[in-house]
Amino acid sequence: MRILATCSIGGAGHLDPLLPILDALAGLGHEIMLVAPGDLAQHLERSGHAFRLGADPPRDELQAIKHAIAEHRADSGILSERELFGRLSTAAMLPTVEKVVAAWRPQRIVRETCEYAGALVAESGGIRHAQVGISLPGIDESALAIAAEALERYDRALVSKIRRLPYLSLFPRSLGSSPFTQTWRYRTDAAAERESTEAGVDIYATLGSVAGSMAPVQGAYRLALEALGRTGRQALMTTGLSLDPVELGDLPANVSVRNWASRGERLAARAVLCHGGSGTLLEALGSGTPVVVVPLFADHFANAAALEASGAGLAVRAWPGGSAGEISDALTRVLAEPAFQAAARKVAREMRAADNTTSIAERLIGLA
Repeated sequence: MRILATCSIGGAGHLDPLLPILDALAGLGHEIMLVAPGDLAQHLERSGHAFRLGADPPRDELQAIKHAIAEHRADSGILSERELFGRLSTAAMLPTVEKVVAAWRPQRIVRETCEYAGALVAESGGIRHAQVGISLPGIDESALAIAAEALERYDRALVSKIRRLPYLSLFPRSLGSSPFTQTWRYRTDAAAERESTEAGVDIYATLGSVAGSMAPVQGAYRLALEALGRTGRQALMTTGLSLDPVELGDLPANVSVRNWASRGERLAARAVLCHGGSGTLLEALGSGTPVVVVPLFADHFANAAALEASGAGLAVRAWPGGSAGEISDALTRVLAEPAFQAAARKVAREMRAADNTTSIAERLIGLA
């Protein structure tokens, strides 16, 4: 069976949730084709799946929206969900998705929740389809509601149809209930507790794959480095493709910085410092590792609140206007207090109890 997967602009955090499902489908012998904007080209090449590049939104409009989001403007939610994903990205991606569907004739479409061209083509062509969450289920549903005004120009009933689709989520129930009619919770291989005998740094730190390209939040990297330096613990920070580590200047003696770290290196850390992106948060909790979140924008604040409620980490509102000392104190606490490790392991056990990706892939193939 031919499976088309679609992903919107937004960095690895939008693509990565799709990949375990696509890998499982490929493992069952199905053909995979990914369609995503050009800004994800390097990530797509690493995926190992065939792909086609769609268009990116106009650069000037994209940069203006990114700047507004990074500055926490009151209308940043409308700008990101309705204007960027609902209007600009849908218009940019739709021609390529239509061409691929016409030429390749997939039997299933799987899309991440901020990509709407795939849903439009699936509905118009009668193709069975499903969606993969990139945030807490409640946040994904709120984003859909905001995007509705932009999507109605294509199909007035699209939003109500999407709400009834199978919704795949890596988030366990303890972190967030789901408003979607059909919610399939699943796990990946990352949901395996870190072995205490593994060697690695004490702290793994990342601010995701997008923040480095957003000028208003680039100072958060220096703040995080100062905090890591204050802990005195061995730490590794990654910057992604959008920021050259050389640009960060002199580093604390106990901190190394690279563009990327292997999954093994990330999972071997005893604590994680991050911005609250869903991918980083779920990988850490899936391995039973406590987390300190310094939220920057978008769904980071909701993820930080869910983390604290679980007891598996701490949220520190240190950007903008906070201090490195607040962050280093939080890191010291999650490393020293057993309650954080115990709560993280509890979440990890819940995540491991979810369906595996092969089971989910089989359900997708059997959609009626």
